[in-house]
Amino acid sequence: MASVKTNRDIIDDAVRELGLAVGGLGASPAVPPGASSPWHVPFDMHSIKVECRHLITACYIVCAYLSGMRDSEVQDLRVGCCRPVRDAQGAVIRHHLHGTTFKGSDLSGEKRQWVVIESVARAIAVLEELTADFRQETGSDLLFVNLHNRKTDFAIKSRAAGRVNDFRDHINATLQPRLIDMGIPAIPARPDGEPWLFNTRQFRRTVAWHIANRPFGVVGGMIQYGHTCEVIFEGYAGNSASGFRAEVEAERALARQSDIVEMYEDHKRGVRVAGPMADQIGAEFDDIRATLGDFPGKVVDKARRDKMLHHLRVRLFPGLLADCFFTPEEARCLRHLRTAERREPVAGICDPHCASACWAKKHLPVWKHTLDDTLQLSRRNRISPIQHDILKAKADECQAVVNVITEAANVR
Repeated sequence: MASVKTNRDIIDDAVRELGLAVGGLGASPAVPPGASSPWHVPFDMHSIKVECRHLITACYIVCAYLSGMRDSEVQDLRVGCCRPVRDAQGAVIRHHLHGTTFKGSDLSGEKRQWVVIESVARAIAVLEELTADFRQETGSDLLFVNLHNRKTDFAIKSRAAGRVNDFRDHINATLQPRLIDMGIPAIPARPDGEPWLFNTRQFRRTVAWHIANRPFGVVGGMIQYGHTCEVIFEGYAGNSASGFRAEVEAERALARQSDIVEMYEDHKRGVRVAGPMADQIGAEFDDIRATLGDFPGKVVDKARRDKMLHHLRVRLFPGLLADCFFTPEEARCLRHLRTAERREPVAGICDPHCASACWAKKHLPVWKHTLDDTLQLSRRNRISPIQHDILKAKADECQAVVNVITEAANVR
C-alpha cells in the first residue's frame, strides 16, 4: 500500500523541483544618499510590523522632544489634533496642537492648545496614516495606540520609556551598522559601557537645556533652537501649569553661572574679553580676584567665588555676536522704552557695539564668517558704488572686531 505524503513531504518535493528564493514584499528598501547598501534588508510581513512599531516610537520622540509636552500629554493626542493656521495667501504660518494638559492628581486634565514647529506636525501626520487601520478596528482615536495605558501615570511612563529604549537598541543593532559608511554614529553608551537608559522626562528637560545653553544651536534638519524656543513659548504663554518656562529659566541660570565662571577663569589665564564692556568686566574680575586672593598656590572657596560673581551672572545674556551685560539705561535694543520698562535685552536686535556688549573668544568664528561673506558680496560686479562702499565699511568693521578679539584673547 502506497504511503500517504505529509504536508512536509509535499513542501520538500516542491523545494527540490522549484528551488528557494528570498521572500519579502514587492518594494525594496531605498539606498540612502552616500550609502552603499539599502537601509534595511527586504521586508516581510513580520519585519514591516517591527519597523511600524519603531516608527511610532520615533514619532513619539519628535513630539516629546520638540514640543515641550509632558509624556501623558503627548500620549493623549488624538486624530485631528494638529491644525495649521494660514495667512491670507494660504501659506501655513503656525501649527496648533490641541490636546489635554495633566497636572497633579487631576486625571481628567484640562483642554489646551500648543504651538509647535513643522517637524512635530509632520510626525502627527505620519501617525494618523500609520495607525488608521488599527484605530478603525479598535474604535479608538488615540494616535499613540500602542503606548497608551489608562491605569496610572507610572504605567504610562514605564511603557513609553521601554519603547524608547527598545528603539535605541534597534538603531544600534540593526540600522547603524548598515549606515556606518555614511558616518552615522551609534547612540552612545554610558561611560561604564552600559546602554544609556532613557526616560520620558529627558526630552522636555533636554530641549529646555539647549534653549538655555545654545540659543543658536541646531537640531537635525536645520531647526534652530531659538526658533523652537519662540514657538514653544508662544504655545505655553499664559499657562503656568505647564512649568516649561520655569524649567528653561532654571537651565538658563545654570548656563549663565557656567559662562561667567568660565570668563573669570579665562581672565586669570590672560584670555580677556574685548568690546565696549571689556574694561569694566576686567576691573570687576580683578577686584574679585584680589578679594579672594585667587593666585597660584591658593585654594579658593568655589562657593564664595560664585557668590562674588553672582551680580555679573544675573546681568549676563549670551548672544551670537556679543554677550550682553545688561545695563537698562544703556541698552540700545530697548531705546523705544522708558528705563523703568527695560527688564531684559532683545537678543534678535542686539547691537554688538552697545555699551553693554563684550566680545569673547567664542564669538570669533561668527565674526570671521560675517567678514568672509561681506568680502565675497563686495567682489560682485553687479553692485552699485554705494552698495560697494556700504559693504566695504561693514568689512572694515568686522575686521576691526576680529583683530580686537584676537589680540585680547591671545589667539595664535
